[in-house]
Amino acid sequence: MGKNENANVRRMVTSMEKVIGEKEARKFEEEYPLSNSATTYNWVKNVCEYLEKNYDQKTLQCIREGCICNDGKSTAKKMNTYRNKTMSVEEFIQLFNEKESFASMEYINEQELLFCYPECYCSLVNKTEQPVSKTWCYCTVGYAKSLFTQVFGENVEVSLEESIKNGDTRCAVRVTW
Repeated sequence: MGKNENANVRRMVTSMEKVIGEKEARKFEEEYPLSNSATTYNWVKNVCEYLEKNYDQKTLQCIREGCICNDGKSTAKKMNTYRNKTMSVEEFIQLFNEKESFASMEYINEQELLFCYPECYCSLVNKTEQPVSKTWCYCTVGYAKSLFTQVFGENVEVSLEESIKNGDTRCAVRVTW
């Protein structure tokens, strides 16, 4: 079977190759082509069930964290502009929140914040009202790690705190550095 050209499947397979190896990634690619699913929601549901059945929490989280849609460079550039105009993390967050509407931040302390989305931006699941496994949402952790590493440096830790698709009112990740 040829490689699946769907961008979502390609990101998943590439991440799997890095985390668990090419053989397992190819097996997944053959068994879970997006084109054979009745809906993208069904594909997402099946992928989450596959990951949860076959891998431990740390491994499945690493796989999903590698499935980011973009590296956050343009957002990081704006964030660094805001950061350079302020004297503290609290001021940086305040300026970000004044200028941006796609997300907000909440100050916790000078080395910790919450990064929040008011809605689910995932094109594969944001149109469905059905719940989605938390496993799927770990790509947001990967995106936030990439983004905030560009803002605060290499020692960034990110954890998923809230997910709209898990019944919360927003998506939120905790960022520490």
